[in-house]
Amino acid sequence: MRTRRRISPLAVVRLVLVLLGALSLLASTVLAQDVEPSTGRHVVVLPTNGIVDQIMSEYLRAGIARAISDGAVAVVIELDTPGGSLEATREIVQSELSAEVPVMVWVGPAGARAASAGTFLTLAAHVASMAPATNIGAATPISSDGPDIPDDLGAKVMNDTIATITSIAEERDRPVEWAISTVEDAASYTVDEALAAGAIDIKAESIEDLLAQADGMTVNVAGKAVTLETAGAEVERLGMNPFQSFLHLLSDPNIAFILFTLGFYGIFFELQNPNYVTGILGAFALI
Repeated sequence: MRTRRRISPLAVVRLVLVLLGALSLLASTVLAQDVEPSTGRHVVVLPTNGIVDQIMSEYLRAGIARAISDGAVAVVIELDTPGGSLEATREIVQSELSAEVPVMVWVGPAGARAASAGTFLTLAAHVASMAPATNIGAATPISSDGPDIPDDLGAKVMNDTIATITSIAEERDRPVEWAISTVEDAASYTVDEALAAGAIDIKAESIEDLLAQADGMTVNVAGKAVTLETAGAEVERLGMNPFQSFLHLLSDPNIAFILFTLGFYGIFFELQNPNYVTGILGAFALI
């Protein structure tokens, strides 16, 4: 008589870990979409919204690299973010500052924001722009769960963040005191206030409007003066691939909290009434 072999719950969890590892690897190596590169004069637009995390960092790094290899005349980061990881922010800023192609940030569309980490990303661009009815600032560092960082650690993080935004402002010839105020005083500014202060270069209704206004500007790209030729350029949009989009969604604190709660109760009910189902589902949610 043949007996059915029972699959160990631990084996299932191990399989899930392997699959998620492969998913992460794909997200870090596969660019947004498999599109034919443009052969004419074009700009690459990278729609970027949500929490600033490692997935966003890798997506923008790969997007900028793709634009360089395709011979794009510029990259436009279409930004709308509430902020996020300071470490991921530093990585994105490094990609912008070292880019061998002009990088423009457009905070848009109307109603979007470049809050917290988004302030650093905007100031680090060769050309910083915002749509009407947008805002920027409130870049004071806080702990991952919301409160201020206390005592000496808080002072160290604050001083380090001020030094970072100061160096960005100096590199891009933007007002240093204005930049510091977004960190030290958590100041937030409208598009008109940022434009009047010289923190951004252009107020643009759309990406096409940005390209028209930026045409003829001279920027310093990797130590070389480059005159932008963006008016009338073809726009090529490269969004995140499905793997990146999925992992980026999971980085949302609200989604993470829901999954953590489901995972906790799934394992709790498994311990109370062993059945493999709730335990495995709970492990999936936690992973």
